[in-house]
Amino acid sequence: MGSNLIIILLLVVGAIILVSGRIIDYFMRDYILQNGVQVEGRIIEHRDAIKLFSRQYSHSHQYFLTYLYEYQGKTYVQEQQVSLETYERYPDQTAVNVRCLSNHPTRAMAVDL
Repeated sequence: MGSNLIIILLLVVGAIILVSGRIIDYFMRDYILQNGVQVEGRIIEHRDAIKLFSRQYSHSHQYFLTYLYEYQGKTYVQEQQVSLETYERYPDQTAVNVRCLSNHPTRAMAVDL
């Protein structure tokens, strides 16, 4: 009985951590969109990954675009998860608008994606 309680407690704590991480990502995205400085970037790489433990084959891939941007003379590279449609729509070297935080330029997002 005691081990079942521990397992349930660990599952609940894990779920809370996962949900809170998604909430933080949502607010960070919103904050960057509202307060970020807009710069020009460009797509430099495409990457797809197979999700482990996917229940549906059609959703077993995750798609990522890597983009490069410059802010105050320094170059940064970020990766962003995108849909398959977006992945196919933006070939390498495509210009994209990027927003980054002026006080923390590594916090960025490509707003066109």
